[in-house]
Amino acid sequence: MQQIEKQKRIWVDLSRIDERPGPCCMSFGYDLKPLVKSIETVGLVNPPFVAREGKAGLGIVAGYRRLMALKTLHWDRVPCWDLSGLSLRERVLFNFYDNYATRGFNEVEISMVLRRMVSHLSKEQTLREYMPLLGLPSHEQTLDLYLALETLESPIKMALVKKTLSLRALKPLLDTDADTRQAVFDWMSQFKFNLNQQIQVIDYLLDLCENEHKRVPALLEEEGLTSLGQDRGINTPQKAKQVLDRLRARCHPSLTRAEQVFRTRVARLRLPDGAAIKHPPFFEDPHYRLEIAFRNGKALTEKLKALFGLEGLQKIGDPWSED
Repeated sequence: MQQIEKQKRIWVDLSRIDERPGPCCMSFGYDLKPLVKSIETVGLVNPPFVAREGKAGLGIVAGYRRLMALKTLHWDRVPCWDLSGLSLRERVLFNFYDNYATRGFNEVEISMVLRRMVSHLSKEQTLREYMPLLGLPSHEQTLDLYLALETLESPIKMALVKKTLSLRALKPLLDTDADTRQAVFDWMSQFKFNLNQQIQVIDYLLDLCENEHKRVPALLEEEGLTSLGQDRGINTPQKAKQVLDRLRARCHPSLTRAEQVFRTRVARLRLPDGAAIKHPPFFEDPHYRLEIAFRNGKALTEKLKALFGLEGLQKIGDPWSED
């Protein structure tokens, strides 16, 4: 670094620098405001690094955000370190360690890092050396997952960065086409599902399309689904639950009917306050569960007596059995 400072420091016209993310860039979804404020207050503390790219001008090696901030501030010239003597592989590694030492990487930036590493290093070296540095297990499936992210559309990438979309939820969509991904993303955006709901919704949609031999965009244009987000009489969490219930009922009609029959039978019993009868998930287990909330032994005794005297209790069982 000392040798670079003595021999490679140059002044560069910002107009000569290509601001498009180049082969070394590992920045996405960033907020320039803090950096702009820092430069306005104390100046440019760490000059960017650039490299000559033939007659086309200068490309950014490291300091992409700094240069974008300087352009926002309308600087004309900026001091830079010239790394033209380094190979592209060396520039990529230089950029990685320059960023690694000072900040973390979001999901999309991790994808960018790994894409550049496998382009200039072996896959084995990327797995062995760089995935642990990024806090990831050295698994080939994990590497392939992150490599696939760089091909995603920008709005979906931004949702990952802002954590409004879960990577676990997105995973099944990586094998679909861009139209399908965008249709699902646009439709889901109006409901603000939590991360667990996102996983369920995407699973339901893909299952429905497979079962009904439909494409996702066509499915989402159906009246029953397009109207779900337009009910102004319920709040956003209620809309999300309504969507899940609707999709689940359509995916599992027999199970939905069985659950409705079971709920109706339990409601007829008029259980004492604090008592509830639960069925096993998917009715796959033969055992049901009775839950009782009580303050003390006396209250428990009273509730047990009330339960013992209930008519129809003996009829609780599989919903497809005779009532």
